[in-house]
Parts: sequence; structure tokens; C-alpha cells
Amino acid sequence: MTFMTDNTGFSITLGKMQFNLYTALKEPHSQVIIRYSCKALGQVGGGHISPIESYHPPADSFLIMDVSKYKYPP
Repeated sequence: MTFMTDNTGFSITLGKMQFNLYTALKEPHSQVIIRYSCKALGQVGGGHISPIESYHPPADSFLIMDVSKYKYPP
């Protein structure tokens, strides 16, 4: 079982976090922002903040809307 920390500092399960994100994305005026560790994903850098745009049920995955400005300049 995977545990993560929510914005209050309390540990929650991965399933609860997914439910909270999915529920928030269904709200028409809701904005979902996540903070995560780039290193945990095998990327360069430390902590990072990105918006989540949507959920894809068949893949059970969320779309993170983000680019690396220093890697992909405009």
C-alpha cells in the first residue's frame, strides 16, 4: 500500500489521493495543482509544481500539463 502526504501534512493512500483528484477535476471551477519530486520520476531537479488537467479512466492516469522551459524554450 502506498502512502502520500496531502496538503494538510497527513498521510493518505494512493487510492484516496486519486479519488480526491478525480472528484476535484469534475468541478467546473476547480483547479488542481500538485507538488511532486522530479527525482522520484527519474528527472533532473528537486520539487516541482504542475497543474493537472484531466483523468483518463482506461489508463487510470492523470494528465499533467507541464513543460520544462529550460529544456524546451519557446
